[in-house]
Amino acid sequence: MLRPESSRQPQTTDAAIARSWQAFDTRRVAELLQQAQQAEQARAYDKARTLYRQALQLQPGDAPTQARLRKLEQKISFNTQLEAKFKEGAYLEAIQAYGKAISEDPKNADLYLGRGRAYEKLKDFGAAIGDFSTAIKLDPQFAQAYHQRALLYERSQDAQKALADYDHIIQKLPNGAAYYPERARLKQAMGDGKGALADYEAALKQTPDEAALHYQKGLLLQQQKAPEAAIAAFSKALSLDSLLAPAYYARGLAYMEQQNISAAAVDFEQARSGGLSPGQLAEIDALAREHYQAGEQALAKGNARLALQHMIKAVLIAPSNEQAWVLKGDAHYQLKDYDNALQSYSRAIELERPSLAYYKRGLVLREQGEFPAAKADFARFVPIGAELVAAAETGATTAQSAQALEQVAQEVAEGWYRLGNAQLLAEQYLEAQASLDKAMAINKTHAQALFAQGAVQLGLKNYKRAIRDIEKSMKWGIPDNPWVYLALGDAYQALGQTEYALSIYTYILEKVDGAFAPAYLQRSDSYKQLKQYPRALQDITKALTLHEAFGRDVGLLTRKGLLELHEARYQEAGQTFEQALQLENTNAWALYGKASVLASQNKLEESLELYRRAFQTGLIEWSAIKDDPIIRQVSKQKAFQELVDASFRL
Repeated sequence: MLRPESSRQPQTTDAAIARSWQAFDTRRVAELLQQAQQAEQARAYDKARTLYRQALQLQPGDAPTQARLRKLEQKISFNTQLEAKFKEGAYLEAIQAYGKAISEDPKNADLYLGRGRAYEKLKDFGAAIGDFSTAIKLDPQFAQAYHQRALLYERSQDAQKALADYDHIIQKLPNGAAYYPERARLKQAMGDGKGALADYEAALKQTPDEAALHYQKGLLLQQQKAPEAAIAAFSKALSLDSLLAPAYYARGLAYMEQQNISAAAVDFEQARSGGLSPGQLAEIDALAREHYQAGEQALAKGNARLALQHMIKAVLIAPSNEQAWVLKGDAHYQLKDYDNALQSYSRAIELERPSLAYYKRGLVLREQGEFPAAKADFARFVPIGAELVAAAETGATTAQSAQALEQVAQEVAEGWYRLGNAQLLAEQYLEAQASLDKAMAINKTHAQALFAQGAVQLGLKNYKRAIRDIEKSMKWGIPDNPWVYLALGDAYQALGQTEYALSIYTYILEKVDGAFAPAYLQRSDSYKQLKQYPRALQDITKALTLHEAFGRDVGLLTRKGLLELHEARYQEAGQTFEQALQLENTNAWALYGKASVLASQNKLEESLELYRRAFQTGLIEWSAIKDDPIIRQVSKQKAFQELVDASFRL
């Protein structure tokens, strides 16, 4: 019986499918083999091995493919072994191994390339170039051999031959456009900035999203003094790769050229936190050190403005350099920019404790009239200064020559002076005297130390000796400093020579520094002692307007208010005493002054309450106020008489 037609259909369909799959596998194998051979020719050996293995999965046991795979794996194994020798630095062994392989396969361009690299490592450039050239003859499409030879020509100072190799790669070889950046780098080194820029532009047309290319282009533009275009290139690079730390650094430098200091600071911080290599960090530190040294030299020559320019760059590039912040503060201080000096010294203190910056910040605070804060900083510096002196004295024991010993001795003397001055300004007078004696024992003509000794004697109330030391230091050539004259005036005033002291304070304001607030304060006191009250009031008012800190000093406000009261300027006095009481509502003399103002306005009940509070402090003596005209007027009131009797037990 014949089977129905339909019963034979499945076998026919299965056979057709099988033949179809077989044909597909055959085509796929052919494609894989072709791709494998192309990868091998391109020296992408790992990729070629993968493709050969895929072909064998579709066509197991294919002898030609197996043979190709074995040969390729031998090559990969050989290359792996030789790469290991390269890593170990066994270049002679590598040369011998390549030589043996070449004798067995003299037309293998890869072997000549490998041996040439080994010769290059041994700095046998002639042999290396010879092997690279042989590799090129064997395989004229061998771009890597051209590249290696071009690099070696560069190292051999034969830039024209290197350029010819890059020209050949780009113009003649497949995928030659990948070498535009290399040729751009070479042209840049040869001084052909225009050609280099054209090559970078050509490369970016091929790969516009390559952040490194935009970065390299930016470096070229930066070299060509085109900071704005360089910034645009670096910004493009960073938009493609926000972690490209060198681009932040380079853009920061470009911003600095444009004097955009704040933008530069942000970029340098990003660069440091972005993972620069040790070499790049060293470059940044070297650049910072260059500006630091230039600033240091400028300060030594008295050019504070130039020093400041360098120190701003130094701290931007290396913001953790404590010494740079200190010298930046010194430049601001010399320029009398005290607010910025204060900020710089404070930053130095934050970075490194203990620090010389405490001493220098104390000097700034003193200039600003912040005397309690200044005193605290000098006190903090005292143990630090002692450590610095000890370190300098240790250096004296290791000096190798008389000249070196002399230099160290001066450093020790300076250390003792600085320590003594800090102790003086911290009101540690006996300790200061001992330190300054040691400075003078080493350097017997140290004018600043001698002046400081005079200031110590002033603090110890040895006024005649203070005058002797201060005047002698002035003869020795101490810088024309208002603080020196102020101390001299204070000593004469303490001896009761008020008019002579007054002349010294006037000299300060007319000849040395017309904005020196402490001189106005002391001259005000002299005028008051001479009963020239309007002038006294004028000077203390001027002092308070010059220094913000003085305007927060209750004692000074009260002095001003009492002078205003004496001059019957009751409204102004009332405002001044109110300011003082807002700062310290129990201050005896501010309460007394406010009470007197109220009494002058016939507000007797209110004034009596404030008098009572003032007298209860125990800080006001009847002898100090009994001749006050307002008190004489108020004392006629029975309630005031009772208050006085109760308070002073008269």
